[in-house]
Amino acid sequence: MNKDEVKGTFTEVAGRAKEAVGDAIGNRRVQTEGMVDQVAGATQHAYGVAKERVADVADAGRAYYDEGVHAIGRRVEEQPVGSLLFAGVIGFAVGWLCRGRQQ
Repeated sequence: MNKDEVKGTFTEVAGRAKEAVGDAIGNRRVQTEGMVDQVAGATQHAYGVAKERVADVADAGRAYYDEGVHAIGRRVEEQPVGSLLFAGVIGFAVGWLCRGRQQ
């Protein structure tokens, strides 16, 4: 849980209390302010949840990238000639495709 989730939940709960007080004393302005605080709190909480999920996805992406880099490095160490040949073929194909588009 991050600070946006906590603050959002607190604001939402405070908004519910404010709405109840406004309803109890018959003050529409206080009641409406409570409703607004509830929406603001729920929004901030949702933002905090989304921010947390984005951070999790970024961490997973970094892990996959690192794993891929290590796998390629191991492959090059195990088969250096084959890797060089493969890189040459890819380079030739990219060059051929780029040359074909320029004409």
